[in-house]
Amino acid sequence: MIKKLTIIFLLMVFFGIAINLTYDFFMIGDNISVYDNFFYRKTYANREILEGNVNDVSLEHNCMRVWVRSSSYDKETGNLKIVFEFEDVNKIKMNNLCMKARVHDDSYIFYNKVIGEELYSDEIDYFVYNYDLYHLLSTEGFNTEKETLTEKYYFTGGEKGGRIPMVLNLGKGYEIDNYLYVEFVDMLYDEYFDVGVKKIFEGLGEFRFKFEF
Repeated sequence: MIKKLTIIFLLMVFFGIAINLTYDFFMIGDNISVYDNFFYRKTYANREILEGNVNDVSLEHNCMRVWVRSSSYDKETGNLKIVFEFEDVNKIKMNNLCMKARVHDDSYIFYNKVIGEELYSDEIDYFVYNYDLYHLLSTEGFNTEKETLTEKYYFTGGEKGGRIPMVLNLGKGYEIDNYLYVEFVDMLYDEYFDVGVKKIFEGLGEFRFKFEF
């Protein structure tokens, strides 16, 4: 009996050590679990992406249409200016619009922050807006030295939509590596006369605009 209890105790110790070693191996950072690492990494990798060039008329999904009103880049100063227009194709007045905006070329991340007042409808929204794992996944393979921490952009609403003017400085004399991409991830909004948050993509999705300056 004592021998059996000893064997059981040793097995429990062994499996306890193995589980902890496996957990530590899969940890990316503080407070990121094995499950979250697997589930959200897969979710992010499989997100729905709608991509268009700046000369395309617009990108549209479900009830949202997005297009570029104007864009310019001054290489000498590094100043980037882009105005995006948003429209609810159902012609319903939007009260708020929230999303994660990511701006990058093939080398650097320049911007990766929330635009608008934060809204939530499911666990994916929490992952995008309030979880460090999203930032780690969305910056993998990029240099983050140029990522700005100061600019904060908001959606300026109108009767059926609105606009977001973005102004960034990429660095004096910066040569954009291949293309510049602006991505709006996990777009959410609410309406003046309806209760509840609306998701443009059922899961995780993004509008991606591709610029060549």
